[in-house]
Amino acid sequence: MRRNNLAVAVLLAWLALPVHADIWECVDDSGNRRFTNIKAESKGCKLIDVGPTNTMPAGKPQVASKAAPKDFPKVDGDTQRQRDAERRRILDQEMASEQKLLDQARRELSDQESQRLGS
Repeated sequence: MRRNNLAVAVLLAWLALPVHADIWECVDDSGNRRFTNIKAESKGCKLIDVGPTNTMPAGKPQVASKAAPKDFPKVDGDTQRQRDAERRRILDQEMASEQKLLDQARRELSDQESQRLGS
């Protein structure tokens, strides 16, 4: 039993070790980018430093907010509400149309199932 506990402890310790792989970024003549971790395929590629891979960020992840450019178009609240209402109306129409088609398909299926064939 102690041997099993020791084996489990060693396995867990081994799994907790940081994992590291070299990653290369390759750019071909036409500008296409490719990433690889296979050293044989990395000729002429740039090694990327990815840092430690098994560390979890502490606390809540920070989301970087970008400020909108000065010339970015802005919409006032009333215009946006009108647009949202129009979108909602269109979606409601589509939903009603799909519901009618579903009801029709269910009726047709029910009619087909109610007919008995000679077999």
